[in-house]
Amino acid sequence: MLLDGKISTVDTRLSLNGNPILPEMLPPLGLGDSLKAQGALHVPLQIGAGAVVSGTDHLLATEKIGIANGSIGMLAGKTLQLKERGSIEGFGAVMGKLVGGVGSAIKVTGGDLKLGAPDQAMAVDHDGDIHVEAGRTLELESLDAALLGGKVNLGGGSLGAKNGIGIKKEGRLSGSGVVQGAVKSKGVISPGASFGALQFEDGLELEQDSVLELELGLLGGVLSYDQLLVDGTLSLGGLLRIILTDDYMPSAGDFADLLVADSMASVFASLELIAPGRQISWTAGVVDLPDARQAWRFEILSAQAVDEPSVPALVGSALLAFVGCRRRRSMPGAGSPGRSG
Repeated sequence: MLLDGKISTVDTRLSLNGNPILPEMLPPLGLGDSLKAQGALHVPLQIGAGAVVSGTDHLLATEKIGIANGSIGMLAGKTLQLKERGSIEGFGAVMGKLVGGVGSAIKVTGGDLKLGAPDQAMAVDHDGDIHVEAGRTLELESLDAALLGGKVNLGGGSLGAKNGIGIKKEGRLSGSGVVQGAVKSKGVISPGASFGALQFEDGLELEQDSVLELELGLLGGVLSYDQLLVDGTLSLGGLLRIILTDDYMPSAGDFADLLVADSMASVFASLELIAPGRQISWTAGVVDLPDARQAWRFEILSAQAVDEPSVPALVGSALLAFVGCRRRRSMPGAGSPGRSG
């Protein structure tokens, strides 16, 4: 373990292999060394080997912990708490209970990162931000579901949790990539930075207070859109918000398979179309695909420009009646369109 930066506050008691040391004198740690830390850790640390935290107190981090294929091992019952501005960055492993506060961050760069403890309940409860770069994987280990309450962005990377992931009401999952482990969301899911796809490999449940945001628009003159791709069951719920980008004037017959899953269950509580400056008539429903999967298809019936920006319309029971787990070969008729305008 190497110091990487200046010490902002010294109120941490450290000992290396039983010998008291000052933070500014901390030498590199080998795999067989044991670091004991008590109090708040205000020291930026760079870890390239292995460290075992065996202090009697929890470890509080208010600065960056950089990992370059190293590891931190928290003994049973100990917690690494990331406070505001505290972060874990790099690749390697931090094994033990992890609690991240608002304003903290986890950044997976250079390789894969593993966090948590498979034999401890509530081993991952993170309300800070998470970013996983392209081609990298963040694996969260806990005896139960890992809880996420901050902004989680997959920049082409993967997020995995064997025992599932719970997205809190304050949480937001965005970007493009793969999510492994059953997911229950009370928060916001918004694929892509512009247009993109999130793939859920073990099912997805959108709870009744959740929000799903999907964009449709033009990319290189071609209709493009966000997608949720779900292996297993997609349980619909909460608010579906569909946003048409400003450069897109729909034509009758345009359609998008926004959600694709092995099967779909339940219904959305409400739907909202946002299309400023356009009056849109549309319909939607579940259709069967040739590969035996199901899609939630959004189709334009008519569209025209209007002088004033349109007001988002919440679609009521007439539309909800046919959105859900029923298998359909054809779209519902125009008698139950949603409108924006």
